Amino acid sequence: MKLATSIRQKLHKHGYQVVEMPIKQFLGEDHHMNGVELEDGTVIELEAGLISMGSKYHADYLDKFNLEKQGENLVTDKIQQLSI
Repeated sequence: MKLATSIRQKLHKHGYQVVEMPIKQFLGEDHHMNGVELEDGTVIELEAGLISMGSKYHADYLDKFNLEKQGENLVTDKIQQLSI
């Protein structure tokens, strides 16, 4: 997925570099990431990194109840109560 031009421009304006290339590996030691190696071999040193790798819901046990859902999400009312 490519970054929208307007967002790319805002990031550039604030001094952020945008690189859209697959990551070959994360670099670091003792649970501290300090860089990434890109697919083409380029190494980018980092002070911080945000990683999103998706999510897995662990609520399959709730499927046996007749709960109102919106897609995979449970629907709650304004005080976070379920439909039962």
